[in-house]
Amino acid sequence: DSYHSTLNTAGGLTTLALGDSVPRFQQAFLSTAEQSLILYNGRTFSKYHPSTGESSAAVSVTPTESISLWTVTGSPDGHYFGHFSDKSYVIRRGSDLTVVRNMDIDAYNGFNFVLSSVSLSDNGLIGVTDHSNNLKLFDTGTGQKVFEKRFEPGYFLRRVMLSPDGRNLALMVNDYGL
Repeated sequence: DSYHSTLNTAGGLTTLALGDSVPRFQQAFLSTAEQSLILYNGRTFSKYHPSTGESSAAVSVTPTESISLWTVTGSPDGHYFGHFSDKSYVIRRGSDLTVVRNMDIDAYNGFNFVLSSVSLSDNGLIGVTDHSNNLKLFDTGTGQKVFEKRFEPGYFLRRVMLSPDGRNLALMVNDYGL
């Protein structure tokens, strides 16, 4: 263990040092409306309130074992967060950890996991990239795919990041055509 943990939040990096009473976590998201942290550790999501040092609203989940930790994602303001359970992407509210929707976001090709990134916006838009050079956008309100674009060979889509309002996106791409 180290003497501090660095938390990647929408507003930048927050460092928590020894003496802070933050419970152990593998992934965390800042919920700006409530000034709390949504913590993920193993099979449990919980809310931690730094002002009081108390945890609340814990919920146990059954994560997909073969999926990497990076697939546990949160929106910039913590309004939504998502994780995989079986082959569904589960969207939850940051305020009370309740399920908003279970979605198929084209994460699997048969039994193989094919996504290279997942991003959530504050308004419930989900952006994904996959190993076949596809960028896809899904609407959590309707559960539908709203956009899909396949990129030409020579490019490798590595990551998508949605803006908080879902109106803009940034792509990390390897360009093998240079």
